[in-house]
Amino acid sequence: MRGVICFLLCGLLAGVFGSVEVAQAKESRQAIVVLVNRVGTEELAQLPAWQRLAQGGAAGWMNGSTGESRRKEAAYATLAMGVPGELKATLDVQNSWERAADGSAAERYERWMGVPSQGEVLVLSMAELNRSRSQREFSGQFGGAGDALRTAGLSAAVFGNGDRAPVQWRPAALLTADRLGSTAYGDVSNRMLVAATERPYGVRTDYEAMWSGYQRVKGDASLVVFDLGDLGRLAAYRESLTEERYGALKRQVLAETDQFLTRVQAESGPSRLVVFVSPQVSKEARARGELLAPLAVAGGGWQAGKVLTSATTRRAGIVANLDVMPTVLHFLGAQIPREMIGYPLRQTEEIAQGQLPDLLRVTVWNYTNRAAVLTGVGVLAALALWGAVSQSWPSVAVRLPVVKGLLWATLSMPLCLYLLPLLRPESLWDVAGGVLTVWLLVIAAPFRWLCKSIPVRLLWLTGWTLCAVVADVWAGGTLAKASLLSYDPIVGARYYGVGNEYMGVLVAAGVLLYAAALQIGVNRRRAEIAFLIGSLLLTLFFASPELGTNTGGALTAAGTASLAYALQRGWSWRQSVGKMLWGLGVALASLWALNVMGGGHAPSHIAAATHQVINGGGDEVLRILARKTDMVRRLFTATIWPTVLLVLIAGFAWRLFLPSARETRWKGPYAPFMRTFAALLGGAGIGLVTNDSGIVVAALMFLYTAFPGLLLWLDSGAHRSMGAWRQSA
Repeated sequence: MRGVICFLLCGLLAGVFGSVEVAQAKESRQAIVVLVNRVGTEELAQLPAWQRLAQGGAAGWMNGSTGESRRKEAAYATLAMGVPGELKATLDVQNSWERAADGSAAERYERWMGVPSQGEVLVLSMAELNRSRSQREFSGQFGGAGDALRTAGLSAAVFGNGDRAPVQWRPAALLTADRLGSTAYGDVSNRMLVAATERPYGVRTDYEAMWSGYQRVKGDASLVVFDLGDLGRLAAYRESLTEERYGALKRQVLAETDQFLTRVQAESGPSRLVVFVSPQVSKEARARGELLAPLAVAGGGWQAGKVLTSATTRRAGIVANLDVMPTVLHFLGAQIPREMIGYPLRQTEEIAQGQLPDLLRVTVWNYTNRAAVLTGVGVLAALALWGAVSQSWPSVAVRLPVVKGLLWATLSMPLCLYLLPLLRPESLWDVAGGVLTVWLLVIAAPFRWLCKSIPVRLLWLTGWTLCAVVADVWAGGTLAKASLLSYDPIVGARYYGVGNEYMGVLVAAGVLLYAAALQIGVNRRRAEIAFLIGSLLLTLFFASPELGTNTGGALTAAGTASLAYALQRGWSWRQSVGKMLWGLGVALASLWALNVMGGGHAPSHIAAATHQVINGGGDEVLRILARKTDMVRRLFTATIWPTVLLVLIAGFAWRLFLPSARETRWKGPYAPFMRTFAALLGGAGIGLVTNDSGIVVAALMFLYTAFPGLLLWLDSGAHRSMGAWRQSA
């Protein structure tokens, strides 16, 4: 019995001392964040210390998107809050002892906040900054990271500034301050600068003073942020310099930055994490479209020579600025605020560090050439539409085989562009040749030898489109991440899953496939069962956090499929709308089950948004609705084309739903297609409402509605009677 008691006591003491050791280990951890604004690939080549830091840990490219703009104010605000944001009020940061006409910063702080200052660095405008955030923005607040550190019993320090006399610019304090605007340690005053008449604004960073300040708080501050402002000052001063002088000063600034970074790099170790961040890229990099900034992490247990990734992007080598502060807080053992939507950085071996330059080159190439390629597709679609319409005017009509070829070519573009990355194009000529090659192999040759009728051709085209996209996303989405019609990691609206472009394509292709099967005479009962099972699987595919990850896609797929099934059955409009609502309910249940109840395996933006609604309640719902409404407003005010598209959709719907048309078309030889076109128009409406860029969904679903409709119209010969009527008139 005594042995048992002794054993239990030893186990209890071991547990107690083990817990103390873990707590002490967390307390001894330190994270050092070095902010160097305006660094691009040219600047990296002159920072050997960055290369050593990256090789000793992990590196990658960081998307600096802030949701609305790429101004420096928004870049620092987004880093600090962990959500897209901007500074909409004056940033006033002072050391507590700095004085103005109405007293010291500490006195003003107590006057405004109602409590004595507890820190050395004070964000005096913190209340105004948080109050200025609008309902359209995410619910994050400035000071969330500082509060999380304070709750965990940890302190922070910040050193350096980007002052440009007489303008003060001290944004690094936003990363360390709590919601009362206080940072325990640091110096952001002019003491961090030294007079230098040959430098921009007559000052330069005093690296020795900064390092001395760090040594003073090294044992007390768990988070230390350095703001190296010289490169930013030089960028702001560039217009006043000759190119030769700018180049000489830049080399000098980068050499000094490299020396300081070498010191910081030496501090990295198992219990000390070093993070190098450039909130924005240089002007030269921006001109080349290189909008992904360098990011490196070393120490803190990170293995050497790895590549960065995160649950935010699920992309090897590409992460988001939203992930920086969650990474720091996670390492220090502090609770990540629920408002932050980023995730801690991870390391991956999916690609090697040596492949990061190629990753940037390919990503930038897609970003800079996407508009030209999509403009070409738009011109092709316009020519096809004009060719079809011209058949009503015999005097100007384009040859019918040419028109049909243009219509089929446009319909096949989503599939061709999706498969194009297999050929690794490196120029616009490569794109043209690659698209032509894919079109000849996958579309033209089968159409010539295997698929003669329109329904069989649509069956072939939609079937291969569905298989290609679903199989690729199931295997990791290699093609989805590189397609010129898919999402763009530089834009940063989406990084994984199925974007709104191919979501619209998949939904429309699935419903059109069902119509083609009915048209060619497949057993109706079997076709219905297959369609219902396939639609359910496609809805689950979109709802899954590991696959499609598209809320609007799940809703659009379920709603469109339910409507198509009801219309094909010949049910009334009331019954059909009821079935559509039932389908939307199934989609919502699937989203909840996969992303909230069982979404722990693959964190996604759907789950994050759901948890924000759960935690934020009605206010968060209003924020989401306000952001979506604002997005729609901007889409329709930025260009006339969304309005033109809606007019075309309305005109097509008017022709489709005319009472006379319903008698002749809905019960005619192409009835399955006519009913499907009606369902696709309803689905386009669902996609328009349930997606931020719903106009893109509507456009691609309309492509699979109008162009097959025109092909059927031309095939039926109805254009001849219209042309003859016009001629006689």
